[in-house]
Amino acid sequence: MTDDKGRITIPAEWRSGHEGANNRFLAAPSPDGCIMVLPPPEIEKINAKFSAIKLHDAGGQALAASFYSKMQRLAFDAQGRITVNAGLLVHAGIGLGEEVVLAGSGAMFKLYSPGRWAQVEQKTAGENFGDLMRRLDL
Repeated sequence: MTDDKGRITIPAEWRSGHEGANNRFLAAPSPDGCIMVLPPPEIEKINAKFSAIKLHDAGGQALAASFYSKMQRLAFDAQGRITVNAGLLVHAGIGLGEEVVLAGSGAMFKLYSPGRWAQVEQKTAGENFGDLMRRLDL
């Protein structure tokens, strides 16, 4: 749940292993309408990909500028909370004082509004789950 300042408590087991890395994360809007919370190793991968964009690639440079302008640096406070800015909360459809769904996604985690998480669950339910597993060769 967010509080009136946009703070979200992250479970201790999700914080462990990242706190030694200067306790720094990036939050970024995801194309699927949630907020991606990226630890330092994932940030480095994204930085490398954007650094490889040719200077004459106007579309790629515009995407990089837009992506970086929407990102927010995060750190856990003493209570294990992160403060997410209003723009990212609006992107994810999360209001102040509303519930937040935390979903692990490999090396990162994502923050969803309950309604958007229900859409994800619907897309991956039943036979779709097996089809997606086969498509990804898992």
